Amino acid sequence: MIKCGGVKMYPELIEKKLSNLLFQNYVIVGIPDIKFGEIIVLCIEGKPVKDLITQISTVLNKYEVPKKIVEFNTKYFS
Repeated sequence: MIKCGGVKMYPELIEKKLSNLLFQNYVIVGIPDIKFGEIIVLCIEGKPVKDLITQISTVLNKYEVPKKIVEFNTKYFS
């Protein structure tokens, strides 16, 4: 569970909503934030597509939209 500004959000539910939109490997995580307690971050393999936040906003409510997108490369994890 990620608690952002007093709102409880569940990463697995957000990931499920994104499953038809994102085809790279990705994960939703919460990271500490001074103002909100935690914020939602989308960690995505490779370079995110252009206007990803706009696309994501069509399937997520305003509280579920990630505040940051971080790209990673799985070759560093094998």
